[in-house]
Amino acid sequence: MYEFEPYTIELSKPVKNGREEVTELVFNREPVVEDMRKAALAPSQVDQIVTVASRITTLPPSVIGQLAIRDFAKVRDYLKPFFDDGLETGSEGSES
Repeated sequence: MYEFEPYTIELSKPVKNGREEVTELVFNREPVVEDMRKAALAPSQVDQIVTVASRITTLPPSVIGQLAIRDFAKVRDYLKPFFDDGLETGSEGSES
């Protein structure tokens, strides 16, 4: 049986979760269909990534939103294979 190996991203710049300093993101599981359904409702590609990352790291979107761009790029690169045809929203002509 397949077992998911948690994936960790060390942050170049720590962020805050309340009073706690977050120095790494741990992806505890693969995204599931419900994660992708929630992401599809997001208005932009960035919001889609934040939605999925928040759901599989168990950190609130406000914490993911504090990530430095270089750290967010690592999150995006990790999640990219889980999206079939890119991170597109249902609206036409919207690109971020």
